[in-house]
Amino acid sequence: MKSKLLVISAIILSFASTLYGQGANPNVVKLNLGGLLFQNLSFQYERAISNKVSLGLGVSFMPERNLPSMLIGKDEVLAKVLMHDFSITPELRWYPYTDDGAPAGFYFAPYARYSRFTATMPFTHVQSGKTFDLTGQYSGIGAGLMLGYQWLIADKFSIDWWIVGVHGGSAVAEFSINSNELNDPSLDKNNLTKSLGNIDVLLIDTPTITYSGSTATIKANASYFGFRPGLTIGYAF
Repeated sequence: MKSKLLVISAIILSFASTLYGQGANPNVVKLNLGGLLFQNLSFQYERAISNKVSLGLGVSFMPERNLPSMLIGKDEVLAKVLMHDFSITPELRWYPYTDDGAPAGFYFAPYARYSRFTATMPFTHVQSGKTFDLTGQYSGIGAGLMLGYQWLIADKFSIDWWIVGVHGGSAVAEFSINSNELNDPSLDKNNLTKSLGNIDVLLIDTPTITYSGSTATIKANASYFGFRPGLTIGYAF
């Protein structure tokens, strides 16, 4: 899914580069300052293809890290969660009220998004008192809409305010436990299966849980949604 979206996005942007070259600096490369607060590197390239329309492609990456302390407080379990994610976001922008031409002014931006989120977290089976490492990922695709305003300063520098953006989609979730403790004959696997099935991961369908030797695998369809606020700075050329 990710490779197909990358290829389609590259083709669209390559085609766009031949459509609208007469404007002053129709290209903008940008860095999202908001993402830096969460150690997330987020970049975007935008290309105007007409007086009121542009195409953009965003890429976001967060190296593996613990959850931000501002989000989890003093929760000792969440403090042990390791996560990292990647996303790619192609979008179309419409600048209906611009006097200077795209890419400047107020805009509406429908967009698609491929996301992959991986995590390792502790899972404690209450009945047995055993704690396992639960490792896996969500990967999926969705769509959304963003409203924003972009300023071009001296036709060279940009400030792009993502006022509000909302998106949602569907994904596949797959997590696993690898531990020799799963072979312990005293472990009640029926109870363990029930406990794993009750993990709150925004599941659409009841998860399928299978065992093979020292591995337990949890698979399910999942839903996700998110918000897309941000403030970027960039260079136009």
